[in-house]
Amino acid sequence: MLKHNPSSRWIMLERYQIIELLNESGDVRMKTIRTVLNATTENQQYDSRMNMWRIGTTNFDELEFKMFDSDGKEIPYKMNEESFRGKDTLKYKIGFDKTLSANELFSFTTEYTCKNGFELKTGGEYNFPTEDMVYGYYRLDVSFPRDSNPEIPTLKIKDKNGEKEVFLEEQGCNKFTYSKINVDPGIDFNFIFKLKTTGHNKL
Repeated sequence: MLKHNPSSRWIMLERYQIIELLNESGDVRMKTIRTVLNATTENQQYDSRMNMWRIGTTNFDELEFKMFDSDGKEIPYKMNEESFRGKDTLKYKIGFDKTLSANELFSFTTEYTCKNGFELKTGGEYNFPTEDMVYGYYRLDVSFPRDSNPEIPTLKIKDKNGEKEVFLEEQGCNKFTYSKINVDPGIDFNFIFKLKTTGHNKL
C-alpha cells in the first residue's frame, strides 16, 4: 500500500500485512512490513499511529508490541496510548538512534499479539478500516494454525462505491493471500473478514 502523509512529509513505498492465527482460541499476531522515505530536505525520525480497533480482549497494558529492522534486529521505540478519531490508538516513534536523512529509505516491521482476536468456531465478522489517503498496491496474508481445518476466508471490501466480495488465493499450509492493485488515491476502504475453522484435521 502506498501512502503520502502531507503533515509529516513521509512517503510510504511498501505496506505488507500479515494476519497470523496462532491457535483455535483465536489469538492473533498482526505483522506489518513498511518501507518509508524521508521526502524532506531535513533529518527527522519516523513516527506513526496504529489503531487497535479493540481487537479481541487485549488491552494496552497486556500488549506485546515489537519493532524490527530489515535484518530482523529489534528496534527501540517510544510508544504511548492516545485517543485518535475516537478509537484506541498506539503512537510509536522509532528509537533515538535512528534519524533518517533527506531522501533516505527505511524498512521495518511492527508486530503485536491480541488475545481472542477472532472467534474461529462461529466465524464472526470483523471490520478493519485502513488508513486515509491510500493508493497503489496492497497485499494481505492470512494464515491459520497448522493443525486446524480452516474454511476459505470470506473477505469483502467496503468503500464509497459500496461493498463487494473479493477472492483469497489459497497458498497451501493453511495460508491465503489477497492483493489489491491500483487503489485510487484518497479512497479509504474497509476490509470485512469472516474467518472460521471446522475443527482439527484428522491424522
